[in-house]
Amino acid sequence: MVDIRAQSEVRDPLLVIKKKKLGWAGHIMRRNDGRWTRLVQEWYPIGEKRPVGRPRTRWCDSLQKEISLFDGENLETHWSTIAKDRMAWKAVIRDNIR
Repeated sequence: MVDIRAQSEVRDPLLVIKKKKLGWAGHIMRRNDGRWTRLVQEWYPIGEKRPVGRPRTRWCDSLQKEISLFDGENLETHWSTIAKDRMAWKAVIRDNIR
């Protein structure tokens, strides 16, 4: 059976989106100029009551879930720590998303 994507050299759009999302997360984690994107990423509401039921999935939770699916030596380190090192983060993305 012929794989249409391989024959047409079109990349899987879901993999492209995942790669862009992880790249953006790394870019945000390397920022340390106090912009709102970084502040929102690490913000945790204090003094607010949570609604009843399962909490909504946060962006950080979805990133952690995607990265936990990767196999390799970086699993014991939190994604935000790896993302602060640009070369290590690029290697994680390159090695795990094809």
